[in-house]
Amino acid sequence: MENEIRKIEISQVDLNTQNLTFTLFKSTKEILADYKQGEVEVQLRLKIPSEYPLKSIDVKCTKQIQIPEARLRRWLLSIRKMISSQNGDFISGILLWKSNIEKEVEGVEDCLICYSTVHVIDKSLPRLACKNCKNKFHGHCIKKWFAESQKSKCPMCQSYFW
Repeated sequence: MENEIRKIEISQVDLNTQNLTFTLFKSTKEILADYKQGEVEVQLRLKIPSEYPLKSIDVKCTKQIQIPEARLRRWLLSIRKMISSQNGDFISGILLWKSNIEKEVEGVEDCLICYSTVHVIDKSLPRLACKNCKNKFHGHCIKKWFAESQKSKCPMCQSYFW
């Protein structure tokens, strides 16, 4: 356990973890990993129980982008499995989580209504695509566009969206 804590302290300097920072709370046995890239800000919390390794680590995403619940559960389970199968290698689990986040937001373009990647209110990514021009919009933004324009046309190509 102490060895892993030293690894985390050293990794702040040694690992080339661009956009990823660790915070270690020794008194509560928690590790917070923060990932920030542009508008995307997510946080992973690893809570190490006092009965560790007999009891598994509690893994939660405290700040997150909106992703399907099943996918998030798979990510957290795979992190837990990786840590337990690699004798408590917390760094590998955190780097797996970072890799999953990067794959999720890779190639995502800004919503052309609000001009942001992550929606301010519900933290979603642009997912609703126009069938004609293929531009993607946040669900919240496109619904507001339809309500205010009083038509169901794409704001970019003016073809029917549905």
